[in-house]
This record gives sequence, structure tokens and C-alpha cells, in this order.
Amino acid sequence: MAFQVALIGVGNEERGDDGVGLLVLRTLRASLEGRLRLLELGGRVDRLLEALDGCEVAIIVDAVQSGAPAGVIHRFEYVNGSLPTNGLRGSTHTMSVGDALELAWILKKLPSHILVYGIEGRAFDLGDPMTPEVRSAAQEVCQRILEDVGRLEDRTIGPCPSARQAL
Repeated sequence: MAFQVALIGVGNEERGDDGVGLLVLRTLRASLEGRLRLLELGGRVDRLLEALDGCEVAIIVDAVQSGAPAGVIHRFEYVNGSLPTNGLRGSTHTMSVGDALELAWILKKLPSHILVYGIEGRAFDLGDPMTPEVRSAAQEVCQRILEDVGRLEDRTIGPCPSARQAL
């Protein structure tokens, strides 16, 4: 039996490194179209609850600010309701991915398997270009996601049925 998988890119491409989640999703679009649901969240992390609806697996990519050097890749994996969100608080958005996932957990709308890739950014002002370190890290995350999806496909995946392409 197939289970439902979504790749969710979070960010604002007009704010430099903040657009890295969208860059990763768009880079992978041709490789993953039809294999899983691809969703662009933009900067509205509060819409993550809607994006998670009907999914059993979610892969989320966003820029983070935790004080680590630009380009550092953080990977968090949560399975079967475990949600230590303290590592996901370094957000560039009003509501962090960690906050949204915690709310989904409280509302019992949390997928059974979540992978979050946070790419450490440095330039977040309106009009800033994406830094080379973050662009490089985005390519590494693309490769890791392709490997993750390959492992998931061994379990037979399908796209999330109710999610829209862009929220």
C-alpha cells in the first residue's frame, strides 16, 4: 500500500538566504514531479498545517538562523510522534517550522515521519542575494533529499492527495 509524501520548500526568495527552501524544491522539481507532492510555502509557515494534511511523510526545507556559520546543514528527523522542536527555533519567519510542527502535533495532524533540513543563512534583508555558502549547501541538500526519497520509495510512496502546489 502506498503512503503519502510531500516535499515542502519554505522561504522568501526576495530575502537572500531565506529563499533556499524554494531553491531546493525548484531544483528537484524535474526529478521528483509525479513521485511526490511538491509544495512552495513561501514565508507563510503558518500554512504548514494545511500542507501537512493527508501526508504520512513530510520533507521540509527552510533557512535557519542558529548562530552557526552560513551553509551549515541541520537535519532533524521525527518518527511516530516524537517532536523535540528545540532545534527548530532558529527561524527567519514569525512562526518557526518548529512552532508549526508543534501545533500540528497538538492538533493530531502531524505526519508519522518528518525530515527537516535547515540551511544556516547569513543574508536575510530584502534584496540581498543568496550567499555562495547557502547555494552550495542547497546542492548538498538536493542530493540528500534524492537519497531520502529513494529510501522512501522502497516502501512505495504516493503524493499527498489534498495538498495544493503553492500555498
